[in-house]
Amino acid sequence: MSNSLPIRPSQSVHQTLVRAERMLAHATGHSAGGSELDRMIAIHGLDNACEFLLRIIGDHLDLESKTGKNWDFVDLSSLAGETSKALAQIYNHRLSHLSDLKVLRQMRNLVQHGAIDPQGDIQRFVGIVQRFFQGVLQDVFGLERGEVAASVLIDNAEVKAHLSDAEKYLDEHNYLEVVIAARDAFENAYYRKLTNSDITLSLLPAIVQAKSNEEQYPWSMVTI
Repeated sequence: MSNSLPIRPSQSVHQTLVRAERMLAHATGHSAGGSELDRMIAIHGLDNACEFLLRIIGDHLDLESKTGKNWDFVDLSSLAGETSKALAQIYNHRLSHLSDLKVLRQMRNLVQHGAIDPQGDIQRFVGIVQRFFQGVLQDVFGLERGEVAASVLIDNAEVKAHLSDAEKYLDEHNYLEVVIAARDAFENAYYRKLTNSDITLSLLPAIVQAKSNEEQYPWSMVTI
């Protein structure tokens, strides 16, 4: 593996990055919910998304074997600090927002153990985590935010285009168009699955035989 960053992720690592992005999106959605419970869930989600992203970096670059250290750090600030230290030693790169991640974990602990409402800090933390993600994706993985989407992993061009539209409309909060595009993606994928299915082919003799007996029965077979 190259000793310079960024290093593009494999498909399996890309899939974990998609999950991390979804975790961040889920937390961001709750941050705008307006209720105390939404904000508490959002802080947990932001913290979880950052920890997951840091662990993806460790797996992606195989930092445990390169440093000879056990990478099972429990504390977020320790995980972030050790990851940044390893990146500096091996790739001459340091992570940003380390002090902010430490404060985020402290806030998460206050929320978890003291049921504190993070109302005054929630949007600041959302901005910090979004910038942290953006920097890591670009500097470590060589990706733009738009490349970390489920649609990127789809091979079929038609299905991929519909799912990409759905993701774009979701970012624009155009939810009716999201539903339509997602439906189109599903129906195209479903059709391709059925046309290549052994079950579909094995039904053909039964459908042909049923047509000679009764008009309605074969259509029920087609539906099945």
